[in-house]
Amino acid sequence: MAREKRPEEEHCQKVSISFEPKQFEQLLDYCQKEERSMAWCIRKALTAWLAERGYPPTDTTLRR
Repeated sequence: MAREKRPEEEHCQKVSISFEPKQFEQLLDYCQKEERSMAWCIRKALTAWLAERGYPPTDTTLRR
C-alpha cells in the first residue's frame, strides 16, 4: 500500500553540498551499515545540531 503524499509545503528542498573525501567515505559507510539514505542521515544530524543551538525540531523531521 502506498503512503499518503505530503502536502506541498512539506516537500523537501534539494540542495547540493560538498564533503571532504574522508567525510564522504565515512558517511557512505555509515549509511550502508545502517541501511539509511545519506539525506536521512544528514537531516538527522542537522536536526540534532540545530536543537543544540535552540532551534526546535519540525513536525516533519525524521518521519522514519
